[in-house]
Amino acid sequence: MREFQEYCTRRGQPINFFDMGSHILNIAKEQGLPLTTEKILDVDEKVLKLMRALALERITRELEKSPGPSFITIHACFRWRGLLLPGFDFNNLDRLRPDIYINIVDNLDDIKRRMQENPQWRDKLNLNEINVWLDEEKFITQILAERYNKPYYLVSRQHPLDNFYDLIFSNKKKVYLSYPITHIEREFPEKIDKIREFGNYLRKYLVLFDPLDIKDTDLLLKQSDEEGQKIEYIDKTEAEKIETRTIDRDYQFIYQSDMIIVLYPTEYLSPGVLSEMNFAHRYNKDVYAVFPYNPSPFFSRLCTQIFKNTGELVENFKKLGIIPEGEVAVPTLGF
Repeated sequence: MREFQEYCTRRGQPINFFDMGSHILNIAKEQGLPLTTEKILDVDEKVLKLMRALALERITRELEKSPGPSFITIHACFRWRGLLLPGFDFNNLDRLRPDIYINIVDNLDDIKRRMQENPQWRDKLNLNEINVWLDEEKFITQILAERYNKPYYLVSRQHPLDNFYDLIFSNKKKVYLSYPITHIEREFPEKIDKIREFGNYLRKYLVLFDPLDIKDTDLLLKQSDEEGQKIEYIDKTEAEKIETRTIDRDYQFIYQSDMIIVLYPTEYLSPGVLSEMNFAHRYNKDVYAVFPYNPSPFFSRLCTQIFKNTGELVENFKKLGIIPEGEVAVPTLGF
């Protein structure tokens, strides 16, 4: 988040950034309370609630002195010693009245690696427990956004900063990029880079959510990491949970988008892409497909428009005012 704060300053839109956990620890230190990062979640719940209230009071005062866009990082919940602990109080949110709720998500193995480097979390949670915790955070944050009637977004940690900035501060349309990942990676791996290159081109004009920004399903294929160390064993039940959350995450990307763009370089049937198209269709999202073959009626029925190549798609977006007329350099996909 600090990196995003620096980026916003460079863009001429300074923001305030507050980390609730850091404020709690600073207040405890000032008051001579023996709270440490490693043991803070073992503190009596009422004491922790009081510390959150004091931290919020300090943040509120700082907000009054520094008006402008502000971001507060806080966990919706904690999975700690087999229990689910709250990370907020409704009184806090009633006072803050946030305008937007965002979950930042990352690859499971990257989260596990960082937790192993952190004394507070080392050896505390396995991959399955982390996966469940991510789902709980998403679920609770969505409920909070609904309760306060505010927008909710799920965003990958790998999401480009400039595009994340556009999500917050621009009126650009939001789009989900859909493509048959498994089949392309197996049969035409070189096309993945082409597709993602086109996605980066679209990011100049749209807020784009790319399913490959998160690669949790890679865990189901790995046997060892790059150093040859055996990775944590994932059994069938855990694998199904990872797959389920992957599908749910991609559906959320679609739900929070205005449209989806389908890049379909093969006649091979992709259940995943068709499911995403059907989900978008059911939620009244425009579906624009680049498909250089003769589409079946079932495929066509789910599409707003079908194009033979990316050039045709871009020309249509120019007519819709999504891409400026002067834009000519369009990455080609080779299909």
